[in-house]
Amino acid sequence: MRKCLLIAIITLLNSFTHTNAQDIGAFEVDGFLYREVSTNYVEICGTINNSIDNLIIPSNIIYANQHYTVSGIANRAFFGQTITSLVIPKTITRIGDNAFAYSDLESIQIGEACTWIGDQAFYRCNKLKSIIIPKQVTFIGSGAFSDCENLQRIIVDAGNENWQSIDGGLFTKDGEGLIAFPAAKGGDYIVPDGVRWTGKYAFAGAKRLTSVRFPETFKGLSGDNFYGCTSLRFVYLPLSCEGFIFADTFNGCESLEEITLPAKISGIGQRAFEGCKSLKSITIPNEVSFIEEKAFASCTSLASITLSAHLFNKIDINVFENCPNFHKIIVVQSDGSTKAYNFNSPQP
Repeated sequence: MRKCLLIAIITLLNSFTHTNAQDIGAFEVDGFLYREVSTNYVEICGTINNSIDNLIIPSNIIYANQHYTVSGIANRAFFGQTITSLVIPKTITRIGDNAFAYSDLESIQIGEACTWIGDQAFYRCNKLKSIIIPKQVTFIGSGAFSDCENLQRIIVDAGNENWQSIDGGLFTKDGEGLIAFPAAKGGDYIVPDGVRWTGKYAFAGAKRLTSVRFPETFKGLSGDNFYGCTSLRFVYLPLSCEGFIFADTFNGCESLEEITLPAKISGIGQRAFEGCKSLKSITIPNEVSFIEEKAFASCTSLASITLSAHLFNKIDINVFENCPNFHKIIVVQSDGSTKAYNFNSPQP
């Protein structure tokens, strides 16, 4: 039994290594690890030297007397490494998920052939101040540049037909989607007119951001949108906003004092407002049909919540876990009248 448990633990730990060195078919050339992805093409999987500073990825390699073109960067290839500068050759078309997450990157040069930047590819590269998106990039994954605390601007090649830069932020070419807000920017932000939706993690980690106002064209948020925006005090959502407040949308927004949820909001996901320590009260729209677990957990200033009668008996007490000041639920009846339920301790 113990032997089986030990084997299971070792297998799990191996699955979290920062390179793909254990993958079948991986081989080493000049200290770098590669894996064949198709005939004469390989992706770089990482490096044996974890303390490399200046990384220039080769465009071509020779292994076992065979010539290969380096066409991609594997998922997690350089996760958490001390790389400070990066040059990606023009042969690379794909940058994998988490490829450079948590690295020490200060400068990046992405080759002109790149078409794909994976989910959280440069997540928490805290020394990075700017990045240029080449002309051919068609796909940018969720949170590709999120939580980079010193990122001041994302620049897009003017010839790119899919993306554009507005005031340092990353938007879809048609102006309807806000994909990424540079985390180093702060103060009060007015989202441009015409924006209808946000990408996942769009504002995540923007610790200097104090307020956000969305335009009347706006339709809905995505998950983790404001995760960790510790200075955010106020968010304006127009009446046109609908759908869910997804999981972790405002998680960790400890300065959030006020938010009015539009009438068309229909659900609130897990941990959506967890850790909003300055939020004292909130009104849940009548259209909301569910509030998932820990949605308001650790909202230590939360004293009361107003919600509809049909929702009152559907929520679990862990929705308000670790809310020491929570003592009142105001229930709105079908005829518009209200009934208040007061109690001293909402937690066992």
